[in-house]
Amino acid sequence: MKGGQNIRLKTTLRRVVVVASFISILAISMVVFFNLTSKKEAIAAGTETLTSGAFIINMGVVPQTYSNGLKPYGMIYDLIVNYKIPIKWIINQSKARDGIDFTYNAVNYSGGPFIIEFENISVAIAARITYWQSQGVSGIYTTSNISVPVYNTLTVFPKVTIDTISGKDVIITNYYNNATIPSSAYFLGSPSTLNGCVDIWTNPHGDPLWATHKDLYNFVTVYKSWVWAQCHAVSTMEGCKDPLPPNKQLNFLTSNGLQCYSNGKCGTITESHGNSNAPYTYSFPTDPVMQFMGDMHQAASSGSEDWYIPLTTGQWNTKTKELVNTSDGSGLRKGVKMVYGPAYGDSTNGYVMYEAGHDLDGGGTTAQKVA
Repeated sequence: MKGGQNIRLKTTLRRVVVVASFISILAISMVVFFNLTSKKEAIAAGTETLTSGAFIINMGVVPQTYSNGLKPYGMIYDLIVNYKIPIKWIINQSKARDGIDFTYNAVNYSGGPFIIEFENISVAIAARITYWQSQGVSGIYTTSNISVPVYNTLTVFPKVTIDTISGKDVIITNYYNNATIPSSAYFLGSPSTLNGCVDIWTNPHGDPLWATHKDLYNFVTVYKSWVWAQCHAVSTMEGCKDPLPPNKQLNFLTSNGLQCYSNGKCGTITESHGNSNAPYTYSFPTDPVMQFMGDMHQAASSGSEDWYIPLTTGQWNTKTKELVNTSDGSGLRKGVKMVYGPAYGDSTNGYVMYEAGHDLDGGGTTAQKVA
């Protein structure tokens, strides 16, 4: 269990997934899932020189496919969980969007590549690398020492619970399937089953109520765990309010809630929104959540809620990161496709991430779905 010593990996996670996750969701969800881990599970680092014979997992191959963009996360799960092998996550902290993390032998590596150190490549691990290459993972062995900007060393895969109340858990499990991550990586359940042994709660399309989802309040404030949600589960959840004093509310990322996806569908929330406006703006290119190539907003444009915006009387919390903005609103009240931050603006709480769209394995091109 986490207990009081399970400190979240700072991603400023990415949130993870981790969750988110997370987060969080194809490639971006998997990034979240790797991020939403405790500090003991990911050792912070800076520039490191890695010995010749290391294996580079290339995350920036274009065009992105399930094989080269998602299956690397299945490979990482395999190596961490089944073989206890640490993985170096490389992110250049000064790069622009889709920028270069490092260059080796005249090849530019982007998208947050991973590296398996030479010292950890046994005969068995070399065989697993060969297997994953046969599944479409792109990578090479180095033939000389290499200095790279290590963001973190990943050693443990986070424990994730997927919501079953909505009956839409297959949306999330499909993201795992696309990355070839086995079902042993997650649990299915309701918020009432959550405890300090769970790192991330993921909520697909659904209709949260205070009665069914109130346990998420303690999940982020007491257990310091993480939440990832999508589609109209987001605005509905932000409107969930305890009818009894002190009237706690699940408005994790805003001052008092989001406009509802549809009039009268979000409890006490009376405002609703229509369609979002282009163009879409991408920010925080060095954030671990943003380690994907190209655009993701087209894949997040289906379903009953494909963007979010705070109530006209409120705003995003100041510590909330607006990762992908629409052209609606201004200041701390801009529309978003994707956003995350510490619950209630308190960095000691668990992090929460929202991603628009009903099924991110549905709309857009393959590359956009991977992103």
